[in-house]
Amino acid sequence: MWERFYKTDDSRSSDKSGVGLGLYIVKRIIDAHDETIKVQCIPGKCTLFTFTIALS
Repeated sequence: MWERFYKTDDSRSSDKSGVGLGLYIVKRIIDAHDETIKVQCIPGKCTLFTFTIALS
């Protein structure tokens, strides 16, 4: 999921125009700040992304 250019199988995706960089960029930014990001998936319901950011 965090890999560059990762994209789901086109047969299951309604978005055919994206390049799949979004989560890769998010992960790189979080890592650059020595923070963490976690993913929790509830099948058929939702996906929850939780991340930390230090206050300066």
